[in-house]
Amino acid sequence: MLLGAIYVSQTWSPSSYGLVLRNLEAKNTGLVIGDPKPIRADEWAVITSLTAASVNNHFERYNKTSPYNDDLRIAFGIPIDDWGWFFKPTMMLYKFVNPAYAFSFHYFSVFALFIAGYTVLFLVTGATRTQAVLLAFCAYLTAYSQFWWTDKGVLFSLYGAAMAVLFLRMPKWIRLLLFYWLLTGMMIEMFYPPYIVSLAFVSVAFVLAYGREWLRPVPLIGLAVAAGAAAATTGLYLKDYLLATMKTLYPGGRSVMGGGVGLRQAASQLFPFATFDGRLHELLPNSNICESATFGVFFVLLALCFANYRNLTTLVKDRIFVRRALILGAALAMMLAWELLPVPESVGKLLLWNNVQPSRMQYAQGVLLLFFVVHVVSRLGLSISPPRIVTFVAIVVFGWMMLKARAEVPFWPNSIDLLIIPFAIAAYLVARYTKIDPAVPMLVASVITAALVIGRFNPLQQAWPIFNREDTPVIAKIRAAVDPKTGYLVQQFLPESVQNGLGFKSISYTTAIPQWHFWNQFRDKVDAQTFNTIFNRYSNIWVTNDSFPAQVAPDAIRVPATWFHDPDHRVEAP
Repeated sequence: MLLGAIYVSQTWSPSSYGLVLRNLEAKNTGLVIGDPKPIRADEWAVITSLTAASVNNHFERYNKTSPYNDDLRIAFGIPIDDWGWFFKPTMMLYKFVNPAYAFSFHYFSVFALFIAGYTVLFLVTGATRTQAVLLAFCAYLTAYSQFWWTDKGVLFSLYGAAMAVLFLRMPKWIRLLLFYWLLTGMMIEMFYPPYIVSLAFVSVAFVLAYGREWLRPVPLIGLAVAAGAAAATTGLYLKDYLLATMKTLYPGGRSVMGGGVGLRQAASQLFPFATFDGRLHELLPNSNICESATFGVFFVLLALCFANYRNLTTLVKDRIFVRRALILGAALAMMLAWELLPVPESVGKLLLWNNVQPSRMQYAQGVLLLFFVVHVVSRLGLSISPPRIVTFVAIVVFGWMMLKARAEVPFWPNSIDLLIIPFAIAAYLVARYTKIDPAVPMLVASVITAALVIGRFNPLQQAWPIFNREDTPVIAKIRAAVDPKTGYLVQQFLPESVQNGLGFKSISYTTAIPQWHFWNQFRDKVDAQTFNTIFNRYSNIWVTNDSFPAQVAPDAIRVPATWFHDPDHRVEAP
């Protein structure tokens, strides 16, 4: 509670919006520590900017501050004053306090719910309370969690919280209501099917393994009804968005087959830093740092090296242990097969996995792997001996040499994989020469190493200057460019939805679904097929001096500025 009070009172957040404030030449950028990441544009240029736009729009559903008058009920959770507010638990403060505090509360509550939820789930798998908290921090400090945290973090967090309530000690009907509420909140605050489908599969495996009380007919029906009601509520709330998205060329209509996750990404399950260097630059070709992210935890390798395998002969006689291990292991094998092997799309359809790009399954698969490892090792126990720490160090060095030690890459930025070694040795000494639970120092070593490397990714940014903006010469310049006749800002100074978030009716914008009511007035500018190809998609709209519109990426289009300055064409508002 104290940490939360300090965090929110300072309006801290992990946002990279500091990039915008720098470009605006604000005297107070609010950056406390770290560097904002341009690659997190989905957050700072879209979600945070649309949140600011919603504040300017008085939380109305349709964005009257945009030329498109677009619907803000979209895949990204935006604070809107409608019945969906009840199902956005991390956004409830926007009605009552300065938006800077509400924005900070959103991110702190996402963090707190993540740690609390996954702590409960690791307790269920067999960890002690201390182990479970440290394991939750291990999950929080994975590359996948941190590199995607500022947009997908709310989905990861509310998933853990929704699953956790099923295993709390309270009447089932209360647990089912909380499960329904949190699950609905997860999907409304971040509707992203690849994660929802893959995490649903993990949920089924987890309940089959540990939720015996839910497998009896009446509780099982109740659980199915709660999950179905959450899906129905989400569908009702996002109905217009979903129906429109299904007809788009992007992202609608995508169907994929298995395979495509490379060796380096697969190896990062054991070597968490295999896909990037110490400067947090990606090492995978044709990728970026976020797409390079995987759910790797050093404790997995530590557990494999220190597990007391002599206890296996006794454990295999434990039917409950074996049943749970087989369920989790079989589910894990299926997910790994989808990631690594060319499984036909038709096979994936059986589990809706044709909607899950293999790289997007890595979060759910990583969570399941950690559940499996904790389940097994918590019963095997750890054996602390010199040969085992030597084996661990040798494996780390060998893995680094095979995956990272290349002459063309500078030694220091590329040697972060070796950072675990001194912490692992310290953990070994503590475990060997004290009476402390040996898993605890091993987990502490894993958490510290990840915090030093991955924990640097997101900055600490005050939200106050985001929502309480100072008027700068740059903003005055942008204001001067507004067309006095239409009120539109045609010239693009800043990308995506940033200009609209600053309060301008900007043509440069991000539309989650095609805005036909706006673009139809330009149908005569290009042929019908080209028009559909360009505008029938999720679009980051760039305004340029080109003569013709174009699709420049699956999620980005170019439109000519001349369309909006043509004296023979009167631009009409929707």
